[in-house]
Amino acid sequence: MTQNIITLNTLLTFIRENENDIFNDIQITLLNEYLEDTKSTWSKGRFFLGGQLGLRIDDEITLDMIDKVKKQNYKLLLSNDACNSIELMSLNTSIRKLNDFENIIIKFMEIKNMQISQILLEL
Repeated sequence: MTQNIITLNTLLTFIRENENDIFNDIQITLLNEYLEDTKSTWSKGRFFLGGQLGLRIDDEITLDMIDKVKKQNYKLLLSNDACNSIELMSLNTSIRKLNDFENIIIKFMEIKNMQISQILLEL
């Protein structure tokens, strides 16, 4: 695994190694919830990005993948196929968590790019 690949494990390791205020409590809680999901017997070692895409802790996560899941979720939301308010609430929660996760990825990428720029400046 190279440093350019973003995984749940990469994000969790980054947070543990950088004790600072980069991510808020909601974002850290989301990452930890995904980690806990991978430990549940029902998940078979996976967490479900946006409630749709089953990934393992070291599977690559890209912004393209997030966009595809977003489209899937919005299509479900607009189709009115949710049978009851519980399903609708679950879908809305998945959409919110996916938006939060996307913000985590973007922030992580920005920080990594700044670190690379700083290293290049020092050469």
